[in-house]
Amino acid sequence: MNSNTRPQLLSNVEAANMLGLKPTTLEIWRTRGKGPKFVKLGISKQAPIRYEIGEILTWLEAQCFNSTSAYPIPITEQNLPLGQGV
Repeated sequence: MNSNTRPQLLSNVEAANMLGLKPTTLEIWRTRGKGPKFVKLGISKQAPIRYEIGEILTWLEAQCFNSTSAYPIPITEQNLPLGQGV
């Protein structure tokens, strides 16, 4: 991005609409380190959250697969060898 171009920022609601999700889903994902990268405009707890459209598109592209066997299996207690915890 050059210095004359401002990033296109979306609110939580706008980003959720773009992705076809509920806004609360993005809120939950942020607390779990999931979903697209976001920008926090300040340091207070109430500081607004914004999403850059480019980051949403990048994240969305990373979610594309050709088959169900192509995406990673989440690591859980159930699929680890015995004696190995998460």
